[in-house]
Amino acid sequence: MIELVQSEITRQYELTYLLPNSLKIAEVSQAQAAVVALVAKFDGAIETTEDWGKKETAYAIRHSGSDQNEALYTHLLFSMPAKNAQALERELQLNTQVMRHLLILAEPAVISTESRDEERA
Repeated sequence: MIELVQSEITRQYELTYLLPNSLKIAEVSQAQAAVVALVAKFDGAIETTEDWGKKETAYAIRHSGSDQNEALYTHLLFSMPAKNAQALERELQLNTQVMRHLLILAEPAVISTESRDEERA
């Protein structure tokens, strides 16, 4: 039996990040392209991208010397080697345009036992 080392495992991740609402359209596109490039830099393959648009934040976020009460939300679903997740997280923290981000493992699809019973019938 071959043992997989942690560095060889590819996992699916979800990334939600916030950009300041004060950015111009061209700057938003540039910031989003920079995040996509970061994912690619760490051997990530983006499966879906969702722009959630402008939303009010739960609290004021201090960013670039001013309080931001609204942000532009973007959500990515991608696959990437597990060994690269920590490095990606570090790079996102260093990106001055990203106000906040959340990187989590994507939950695998779960089929309930009721669904399986219905399929068998």
